[in-house]
Amino acid sequence: MLNGMQGQSSGSDRYRGAKEIFDSYDYMTIVYDVNCDWQDEKAVEAIEAALLLDISFDVIMTAWDGAALGAYDVLSENKALEGKIIAGFDAYPRVLNLIDDEEIDVDIAQNPYDMGYQSVLNLYYAINGDSVEPYIDTGVTLISKDNVSDYIKP
Repeated sequence: MLNGMQGQSSGSDRYRGAKEIFDSYDYMTIVYDVNCDWQDEKAVEAIEAALLLDISFDVIMTAWDGAALGAYDVLSENKALEGKIIAGFDAYPRVLNLIDDEEIDVDIAQNPYDMGYQSVLNLYYAINGDSVEPYIDTGVTLISKDNVSDYIKP
């Protein structure tokens, strides 16, 4: 796993959620786990180190798409991409294109439109004295080859 900044809620929460799922299945094991502090260069260095250490892995789960792109580039340059699944997070345009080209497998989109819309709508409600829910789930979307065309902007 290539993780974001662990001192920040989005980084630590993504990590904790992913780790909980990995830990709940016997056939899924985290074999390499690096905190990259949202820095693309650290993600590249981590994948380069994994290859040098000959760590065997099938999936690279990343906390943001900069890490997914770094992993893709390193694996491609080292002709080590075959059989590897790369999962990104944030729906960067280049990642979407690589999903469309079947080079990266999946990505998670946070639905930023809904985040913005619900934020302002509930701010309006609160300002006008209406009750608002303390937690509003705006959802995430799994992007794969099957639906990536819905997210690629012309």
